[in-house]
Amino acid sequence: MYSKGKTLGLATFAWTAFLAFGSVLFAAEPKATLGSAKAPIIIVEFSDYQCPYCQRFYETTFANLRQTYIDSGVVQYIVRDNPLPIHNLSRLAAHSAHCAEDQGRFWDYHIELLKQGDRLDRSVFDNLAKQIGLNANAFDNCMTAGSHFDQIDSDAKVAEANGIAGRPTFLVARRADDAFAGERIVGAQPYSEFVTIIESVRRRKD
Repeated sequence: MYSKGKTLGLATFAWTAFLAFGSVLFAAEPKATLGSAKAPIIIVEFSDYQCPYCQRFYETTFANLRQTYIDSGVVQYIVRDNPLPIHNLSRLAAHSAHCAEDQGRFWDYHIELLKQGDRLDRSVFDNLAKQIGLNANAFDNCMTAGSHFDQIDSDAKVAEANGIAGRPTFLVARRADDAFAGERIVGAQPYSEFVTIIESVRRRKD
């Protein structure tokens, strides 16, 4: 499922890419993005680490999307957090991913974390950090400090303010100067659905 007619605004400043959906502006740090900052299409994913549909998306669709559109320079891909309150470990899992991000390994950790299913707890986070070669002391200090929860909660507020309830939800938009129009894809839709929406957005005129 996807919805049409949503208007988004874009501006860039220094190393931070700003994306406004509706009336809310939030920052996407470069370490949590994939693809060229000059890519004509931007996809923003709002995700939850305990969401089975988020996990299914990475199992069935993401690799093709990355190979065809992200690695080729067509899409810049951004991940934002939207943990469900009933998922009691999702917020902590998101924080652990940001701790990996601090060491420049967000994507390796993020993808491995989504493979864990419901097997989430602090020992899993620590083991994943070790598995991908993170500095264990730095990771532990980051987890103890809890310094990324404000950003996670900010992302969730952006989602709520703009009616983004489904997990995952993807905003697909074309970069065009300082503004672009986009569409939503909700749920773990097949790769063919992403192709249809991406190509539709690419064909749009200013």
